[in-house]
Amino acid sequence: MFKKIICATDLSNLDPNSIVKAVQLASQFDATLILLKVFEEFMNKDEMEMLRIKVDSVQTVYEEKALKAKSKMKAIIDQCSQDNLQTKYPIKEGKASKVIFQEAAKEKADMIVLGASHKANSLSKLILGTTAS
Repeated sequence: MFKKIICATDLSNLDPNSIVKAVQLASQFDATLILLKVFEEFMNKDEMEMLRIKVDSVQTVYEEKALKAKSKMKAIIDQCSQDNLQTKYPIKEGKASKVIFQEAAKEKADMIVLGASHKANSLSKLILGTTAS
């Protein structure tokens, strides 16, 4: 029924239930699990250059965060101890809701699993919404 499942995660302590559910679904349907982490863009390269921020140093920090995120995602999957689970760990940058849909289209995913993170305060959720909504 499902061949590819994307689980978009912010890797917060509030989010592991969605990853566990995605692992269960992927195992049940022998599907590929794509565990996606999106780093929100704060400034594009032009904005950084205008503010005289070294783009290379920001890129280095981004790469370090990406490696840590990938390591954490692999550790979570290892804790679920599912043998023969085909897993991908893409790390992307941009607006989470947009990137999730782009990846789903690119991968031809059959399902998207999102966790509910409670990091944003109630007022910002009310005005801006959340990625899950």
